[in-house]
Amino acid sequence: MANVGQEWDMMKESCWFWEPPIEAWPETIGGFEAVEEAEKYPLLFISERCKFKTHTMFNNSSMILELDSEPYVKVNPKDAEAYGVTEGDTVRIENDRGYVVIKVVLNAGVRPGMLVIDHGWERDGYIDGHYSDLSTYETWPRFEQDNWFDCLVQMEKVQ
Repeated sequence: MANVGQEWDMMKESCWFWEPPIEAWPETIGGFEAVEEAEKYPLLFISERCKFKTHTMFNNSSMILELDSEPYVKVNPKDAEAYGVTEGDTVRIENDRGYVVIKVVLNAGVRPGMLVIDHGWERDGYIDGHYSDLSTYETWPRFEQDNWFDCLVQMEKVQ
């Protein structure tokens, strides 16, 4: 095995294992007081795989765009009511790292307190900003990966 200058637990990492999220977990909020950060950013943003493309492939396919014409954020109806938004409204989702302006789709299958955006949209697909601007640069010691499922955010309706 190559030595890349990082130490890790070979016994642990030889099998499936779980670690708490770096940011969106009360005990591990990166460098912040958990209560303060949760008040400032009360929602968890995650990204899911798009059903119509692979990563950014097919973003410019007219046939695919007929089925899936623009990115949207899935919001639980209870959260939508609490934030005063309805289906088709435009919202700004933000944190200290960045923001995205996007339309709302209500989805009761989304857990309350979470916002879900399909993975793979490029910057020109959004009204403004980009969902990747919300994610952290924190990485695991062994794996250099983006943390698409570990972002605390706030949401407000765009007038």
